[in-house]
Order: sequence, then C-alpha cells, then structure tokens
Amino acid sequence: MVPPDSPDPFTAVILISPSDSPEDHFREQVGISIEYRAYSSLKSFFDTVSREVRNTPGVTLTNSGTSTIDGQPAYWLTYLWRKEDDEIEGLVYLLYGKNAFFRIICLSESKKFEEYQPLFQNIAHSLILNPQSESNNPPLSQSQ
Repeated sequence: MVPPDSPDPFTAVILISPSDSPEDHFREQVGISIEYRAYSSLKSFFDTVSREVRNTPGVTLTNSGTSTIDGQPAYWLTYLWRKEDDEIEGLVYLLYGKNAFFRIICLSESKKFEEYQPLFQNIAHSLILNPQSESNNPPLSQSQ
C-alpha cells in the first residue's frame, strides 16, 4: 500500500458485505484508513486510538496486543460496541509503513464475530506495505 500525495489526514477504503437477509441489521465491514499525523511512535498511535475507543460512549475495550503485518510491527485491539438494539464487535490493527500510519477496522455483529474474525485477520495480514528502510520507521514504542 502506498499512500497518495494528499494533505488530507485521512484516506480510506471501506469494504462492506451484502445483507444476508431482511433481518440482517448490520453489514460486516473492513475499513482501511491512512493517517498522516505526526505521532512520535506506533505506541503513541496505539495509545491515542485506545483512548478514543475507551472514551466513546457505549464502547468497551475488550483486549489488545501486538502482531506483525508484512514484517512490520503492529498493534491490535478488540472492542464491543452497544448501539441501540445491536451489539457490534470490532477488531482494529494499527501499523506504520511508507511514512504513514494505517488503521484497519473490522466490524461485525457480536453474534457473527467468531465466524468473521479469521477472515478479518487474513485480510489484515495480506497487506503489503512496501515500507521504506528500517531507519525511517518509528519504533514500536518510544517515550512521548
């Protein structure tokens, strides 16, 4: 993935599943956004996103950890979002490559999340970031 030349801090691609039936109230989705903000490190990006999730009404951060995508360090987190009559579960990957921070968000109804989670993980881990040299990538963590 190569970010376009753009002053906009967000560039996004969103993939949305078709409705399974008229009773299907939520369509599963995967979104990839590129953020051109000056975080001091990937850890700083993770801390900011974690704080955003914790401060969102109706959302509970349920788990988090580290991973790698295309050989690059990444953070992930899962959350539960209670919205009106729906309960949505989310999986977010955060990573850095090619001078930009990437946020991959995968969402489904909670009752279908275990079914979709392997697909979400495969999509996230299929990304090729084509990173610049190691010296241009911020460390996984750094004092802020």
